Amino acid sequence: MKRCNLFFLLMSGVVLLSVNNTASSQAKGLKTITEKELHYHLGFLGAREFRGRETPSAELEIATLYIGNWAKYNGLKPLMKDGSYYQEVPVKVTAVSEAKTRMKIVKGNNESLWYFGKSFGGNFTSGGTYSGTVLFAGTGYDEIKNIDLRGKIVVIIDEQKPET
Repeated sequence: MKRCNLFFLLMSGVVLLSVNNTASSQAKGLKTITEKELHYHLGFLGAREFRGRETPSAELEIATLYIGNWAKYNGLKPLMKDGSYYQEVPVKVTAVSEAKTRMKIVKGNNESLWYFGKSFGGNFTSGGTYSGTVLFAGTGYDEIKNIDLRGKIVVIIDEQKPET
């Protein structure tokens, strides 16, 4: 029983010493951060040229390299098992190019072009060229709920139905 109490007292002392050392180390570390240095790093990473560091983007890669190189230069230990400062995270991104995305409607000899973001919008999960019968569904899904939509292009006006 005395061994347990002695062990508990020793471990409590080690924990308290660790907490004091950690707190002391943090306090010392905080004193090394200067307004000038912080302004420098934030000025660089928050610059307009980084365009918000979209994921994925070249700007994000530059910011990542900057932070990793800073960590290495300042003697921080890498956290990754391979000794790297960088963690690979697979990301799948689907985007629509407003400049290149358009809808061409051909009826007989008449042709009209509609541009994404100006004349139409939507959630696209894949690119390509599509053709097929166009089905105009008015302002919602009520008009098409009992219609087979396979192989058709459905156009819905994005606005509220007028109250009746």
